[in-house]
Amino acid sequence: MSGSIHVSSGQWLAIAIFAGLALLATRGLPALWRHQNDRWDRMPEWWVRGLPTVVVAGWAMLLGALLTVTAVGRTDTVGDVLTGALGLVLAFVVASAIVWVTVVLFNRPRFVVPPHLRDRKGRIHARKRL
Repeated sequence: MSGSIHVSSGQWLAIAIFAGLALLATRGLPALWRHQNDRWDRMPEWWVRGLPTVVVAGWAMLLGALLTVTAVGRTDTVGDVLTGALGLVLAFVVASAIVWVTVVLFNRPRFVVPPHLRDRKGRIHARKRL
């Protein structure tokens, strides 16, 4: 028995808007990473520190949405592979959320933090100083 999923035009529009926002965010990451302008200096430091991780997680969520639409209703081997891939993507999104929290709170792991912010303290250490 083959089920189907109906994705409304509003849902497709939401996915398209999310993809557009992900493209815009991704486009700004190289300038953030190289600290090429002071645009990022006006934003909260914790937000800027965690932005690269959030953008990567956003792309994974978009991939998960597309895998869901593709996998639903398939009962063959391809459906099983797509469902397994969706499970991996969801695990990656959860891991990204955990990494984001550690970046914001502790500024770790440093390799996902923009280079010009790696020597700063995380939110927890910054509060202890106050």
